[in-house]
Amino acid sequence: KVSGATDRCRGRTLALFFQEPSTRTRLSFSIAMARLGGHGVVLLSEDLHLDRGESVADTARVISCYADAVLLRSTEQGFFDDFVSCSRVPVINGLTARSHPCQVLADMLTLGESLPCALDESEVAWSGAFNNMTRSYLHAAMRLGFGLRIATPFQLEAEDAALFARARALEPVFEEEIHALRDAPHVIDIRNLGLMGAVEMSSRAEGMGLRALDVVRRCFEHGDGNGNGVMIRSTGDTLAFSPPLIAEEEDIRGIFSVVRSALSWVS
Repeated sequence: KVSGATDRCRGRTLALFFQEPSTRTRLSFSIAMARLGGHGVVLLSEDLHLDRGESVADTARVISCYADAVLLRSTEQGFFDDFVSCSRVPVINGLTARSHPCQVLADMLTLGESLPCALDESEVAWSGAFNNMTRSYLHAAMRLGFGLRIATPFQLEAEDAALFARARALEPVFEEEIHALRDAPHVIDIRNLGLMGAVEMSSRAEGMGLRALDVVRRCFEHGDGNGNGVMIRSTGDTLAFSPPLIAEEEDIRGIFSVVRSALSWVS
């Protein structure tokens, strides 16, 4: 959307490193940096010394010396991972063979503007090849709490199949932990489906959502007492849970331990 320029990125430089052609990503990030008061510098693989013996690590370190952040569109996941591990500045995933988060983020913003209901009350259908966009939609669904229905004729890669198997194995742990909150203070209802769940609390006389806001703040600011805060979403006086597919059993148990403590703390 066209809007007035700001100086939020004044004095900042974003290196736009493309290993393959790009139209929309190159234009959108270049123009966005200009409108935010910063600069975008386009780097193409053929312009660098990667084909002349300079390593990925050296390239990442050199770019880090000059740029404040890097947008990298890579043809190989391994190249992207190596670059990120050696970069001294933040690296934005502009597309890899395994994920395309910028595109899905743009989709989420569009859905948020267009849907008649909240995103976490919506269902999204994906039909087609299981590809980098599908994976990024999976990541977004777990983070933002919307339903995702996938229909694909292609067999999942071993890594993706293992991710789903891992999630199924965690479902009993998640269900046990979330329903263990049934006797916690202020809880009046609990619902879950797989690794998604919600805990409804009674509202305060002063207004709806105030108690949930205190729980969210307590979980984030105090966490487990060791400096590890927990981010919980809420709508009204309902707490929403959807741990990422990469979570371990101890992560899930730790999350609900923090939530139980917060529920006991709030008035």
